[in-house]
Formats: sequence, C-alpha cells, structure tokens
Amino acid sequence: MTDDEAVCDDVSWQLDEWVGLADEIDKDWLAHARSVYREPRRTPRSSTRRRPRPSRRKPLWIGMNAPTNETLSPTAEAARKQLVRRYGARTEVGWWFLRRGDERLVSPGQGLVLVNHATDRAEPHGNALAGPPAKVVRVDAGDRQHPPVAFYIEDPILEPRRFADVRRAVENAGATVDWDAAIQPGQVGDAVYALWYTDGSLT
Repeated sequence: MTDDEAVCDDVSWQLDEWVGLADEIDKDWLAHARSVYREPRRTPRSSTRRRPRPSRRKPLWIGMNAPTNETLSPTAEAARKQLVRRYGARTEVGWWFLRRGDERLVSPGQGLVLVNHATDRAEPHGNALAGPPAKVVRVDAGDRQHPPVAFYIEDPILEPRRFADVRRAVENAGATVDWDAAIQPGQVGDAVYALWYTDGSLT
C-alpha cells in the first residue's frame, strides 16, 4: 500500500503490460513463471500505525474554512467514502471546497492548515481556530453543479491553534499570509509547522 503517485503509475504501467501479454501466456510461459517465483518474506505488522503527517518538503496551504451550502459531487462523495475506509480508523478525513481552477494548484502530498472563518470579515479574526497541519490526499475536480474539493487527513491528537499564532509565525519568518498561493518549502513553512511539531520530528 502506498500514497506515492510515481509508484502507483509504475504499478499501473506494469499491469497494463501484463494484460497486453495475456494472449502470449501458454504452458511454457507458466512453467517459467513458476520456476522464478519466490514466496515473499512475511514480516509481522506493527501494532501501532504511523500518525498522519504532512511533509515539510512539500508546499503548505493556509486556507479558510467557511460555512457553505455546497455539497460534494457524486464522484467526490464516493472518494470520501473510500478515504474513510482507508484512513478513518486512525485519523480524521476532511474536505476543503476550492475555487474553480484551484484544483490545478492543490495536489496530493501538500500540507494544509485550515482556519475557521465564520464572519464577513476579509480575513479571519485572530482568535479564529487554525486546525493542525493536514495532508492533502486527493483532489476532485467537481462538476457543473459542485465545486472542486481537496480531501485531507489530519492527526486527531494535535490541537488547533489561534490564527493570530499562525499569522505571527509567518510574519516573524519575513512573509505575510497569502490565501491564494501555497507556502513553498523553507523557513516560512517550517515556522508554521513549529507551532505543532516542537520536537523537530516532522520530516
């Protein structure tokens, strides 16, 4: 099981190649396959699963989480159920509605800090809660009736912080909060992550 897109692409390519060989499989081919097959070594699975963490080597989005009447598209709802089955036993699965076109900017593997924004202010109040850093795991483009959406997983153990803390961390690193662009890996993103990961454990 892997979240690595490159590995998934390689597996898909290999499966396509094998399917293309289906007409060439005969007794000699099967005999050869049996002769080179080696039973995989089985290692016991760890009883404790890794906590979901974004990577500081990927861009980090700071986004607003505002109340909305929008709903998930049928394909996005199917994706949500699949993600809950996959991750729900050990983490929280959430989604972030995007503006049209942003589905081309946000991608799996990137980090996300969502700030609750329930007023008509241009920017969230300093006391608004900012969720812990999450990891984007899937992006759905939506359809004509439904906006695009980014699904994410977050560590349920980490507590929210105040948006004022996030804004201060960004400003102390020499930048300003940009709602329209991701923070590229480096000093600014590290300053935000340090609000939650104080032990330097984030890779």
